[in-house]
Amino acid sequence: MSSVAVEIVAPAEAPTMTRALLDACSSSVRVGSCELATRTTSEPRLASATVRWSDASERSVRIDVTAGARDASAVRLRVLAFKDTDAIVERWRAVGLTIATLVGDALANAPSGPAPVDASTGTENANAVAAPQNPGAVQATEAKPSPKAAAAPEQQQKEAVSRTPVDRSRTLEPSTARHEATPSGATPLPRMLWATVAGQTGPGLESDSFRFGASVDAAFRPAAFPVFGRVAFGYSSRGTDSRGLSVQWENAVAGAGVVVGSGALRLEPRAGIGLENVHAHETDPATKHSASGNSLGPSFQLGLDGVFQLGHFGFVLTLEGTQKHAPTQILVEGRDFGTSAATTWGVGAGVRYYVK
Repeated sequence: MSSVAVEIVAPAEAPTMTRALLDACSSSVRVGSCELATRTTSEPRLASATVRWSDASERSVRIDVTAGARDASAVRLRVLAFKDTDAIVERWRAVGLTIATLVGDALANAPSGPAPVDASTGTENANAVAAPQNPGAVQATEAKPSPKAAAAPEQQQKEAVSRTPVDRSRTLEPSTARHEATPSGATPLPRMLWATVAGQTGPGLESDSFRFGASVDAAFRPAAFPVFGRVAFGYSSRGTDSRGLSVQWENAVAGAGVVVGSGALRLEPRAGIGLENVHAHETDPATKHSASGNSLGPSFQLGLDGVFQLGHFGFVLTLEGTQKHAPTQILVEGRDFGTSAATTWGVGAGVRYYVK
């Protein structure tokens, strides 16, 4: 089976990355497979490729491909530039795919016949024509190599490459390198699972002081989709006032949201339905007599989270609006102690941990 011989000039070969390059090249090349030039056993060679990384950062790479071992006219050159956010293994896979593409282009333009013979180089065919016809005669003239034949192999290679026009129109810019370099079967974005803990505050009773509390939520986003499912639990309290009244709010919400943006800064609008319980407790300061009660009912919630992510951790700012089925009026022995409004809002700030 014919092969494409790949030579990696710099940096030194990394077994894992080299394997990724060769696998990507072999899966896309039209005929044969791709192997390291130092280990190539398949003959004949379909083409030769040289990979030159700019430096250890692997931000850019030059790829030279020649169809066949002798056809310098079929040289193809490509330069790829990558962004810092591009994964290293994807860069090497992109190089493998590019080699396969260049091999196809080079073979499509390579001559199908045998390589031409230049008589000025003193080849075997030229010598045969110049041989004496008399077997008994002695050839006294010493053949002198032409300047082209005496040129160093390295110089010949440079001249061959310089005669080949470079297709600059196909050189990738940094902003498009990832789009063209990533194979269509690349692994999609990983699934995301996260948990958030936040402190919250909002209005307590109508025409009264604020309540303070905390919430915790967990969310899951399927692979390659910007939507996520979410469950959350919250608790807040309004401290005991001069009348001996304290109020607590507990809620549980299940819903879904959407991720807007793909960088470190994102917005996450969401909606959910749940249950909210309002618990009131009153202790008469004079008689020490106490009474308590609960009001449980459905609620609808809209929220917006602003997220700043740093690796596995993130910071979150939240804004929420809640609509309950009805306001909750607090009555103790016929006395009106206040009302928990049906429509309320809250703000919060917290931290988030991304499990994966």
